[in-house]
Order: sequence, then C-alpha cells, then structure tokens
Amino acid sequence: MNKENPHKQKMLDLRQQGLSYGAISKLVGISRARVHQICSGYYPPSTRGVKKTIIYNSIFSRDNYVCQWCGASKHEGYEGKLSIHHIDFNDRNNASTNLITVCNACHLDFHSKHHPDPKIKSHLARPSDDFLP
Repeated sequence: MNKENPHKQKMLDLRQQGLSYGAISKLVGISRARVHQICSGYYPPSTRGVKKTIIYNSIFSRDNYVCQWCGASKHEGYEGKLSIHHIDFNDRNNASTNLITVCNACHLDFHSKHHPDPKIKSHLARPSDDFLP
C-alpha cells in the first residue's frame, strides 16, 4: 500500500470496476479531486518538479491566460481558476501540442462527459448512486 494514502489500492480497484471518481469520493469520504489525484499519481507543482511548472506556465502564456473553450480569462476574475488540459488524457504527455488552457468549469464539464476508457465512459452518464456497492 501507498504510505501517502492507505486507501490508494482500494480506490484503484474501484476505478478498475468502473466507478467514477465522484462515486469513490463518496465511499471513502474525500473530495473527487483528491481521489483523482491519488489514483493518477498527481502531485502538486511544488513536489512535482520545476520542469512541469515551467511547461504549464508556458502553455498559459501561449494561450494568453484564456480558456480555449469558453473564452474566460484571468483578466475577468479567473486567475487561479485556469487549468491545463491534456488533449489525449495522458497526464505524462506534456508536449505543447497536447496541452491547452481551460477554465476549471470547462475542464470539469469536459471530463464529466468524455473519457477514453469505454468502460468508464459508459458509467459517466449514470447517477453516482448506481456506483455504490
């Protein structure tokens, strides 16, 4: 088991069964975002390394700090509420052609409707109660 979170293996098993991050978060009592971080091996920029932070900042700059889907801008109060989206869903593929700036609302909306794994995608449209054992 992972020293960082003793429930990581259980969460990974639930993901393999097709449960959403939201459903798992209800089961283990932590936020959906934290479940996603634990399952994907995400670490905040301070522990993830300077290189990734530099890459992300260059994408924000390239996109003028504007959401590439809805046009929300840091200049309109969205500063700190912008994310980098991996177009191919591979969070280790940090090629500039695979990254775009999106606001958190668009990012959440996109991930709630699209997923590359057909098994998981089929569950996304269902209410989260369907996932409870």
